[in-house]
Formats: sequence, C-alpha cells, structure tokens
Amino acid sequence: GGVGDADHEQVVGQGCGMPPAVEEALGFLRAASAWRHVALPSFAARLLRLACLIDAALCRRLLHERLLGTCLAAARGKPGEHLLLETCSASVAALWPVAEQPSA
Repeated sequence: GGVGDADHEQVVGQGCGMPPAVEEALGFLRAASAWRHVALPSFAARLLRLACLIDAALCRRLLHERLLGTCLAAARGKPGEHLLLETCSASVAALWPVAEQPSA
C-alpha cells in the first residue's frame, strides 16, 4: 500500500453497494472517472482516460453504445438497477468537463 491508498479505495474500491462481479466488470470506469486519483491498478482505466483526451465524442458514443447500454439493459428490472444507473451516470459525467457534456 502506498500513500493515498485509502482515498483511492474510497473512490474506486468495493463498498459502493454493487455486487462484486459488477464492480469487477465496471470498476475501470469508476477508476477512470476519478481524475484526482491515479487509475490504479487498472490499465483499462488509463486507456479510457487517454481515449477521452484524444476523441471525447467518439469515446462517449462507444461507451454508451457498446458498454453501458448493454449493462443497463441486462440490469433492467433487477435489484440494483437504480444503483448501477446512478453509478455509471456519475462516472461517465466525471469523464468529461461540463463544457464537453452533450446537451440534453
């Protein structure tokens, strides 16, 4: 453990209320969205951050189409659906500055 491990676990670790399998599958998204922390240990989180910096619009579209849409469809009507939607929405919103957010 290094300096800041407790803070990092609070942001991206277990304890968010999602089942461990869901956290394991989508933890990289939460790690990537925590810009004030080093995305450890997730290489996928670092790649997602890089993709956001290179082409935010494409990254946003692919994230919604290929990952989140599928996950949220699978969770529809199941316990934890609201928590998953809330967690994913917050993580995605944190990936881009407010100025970059698509208009509703």
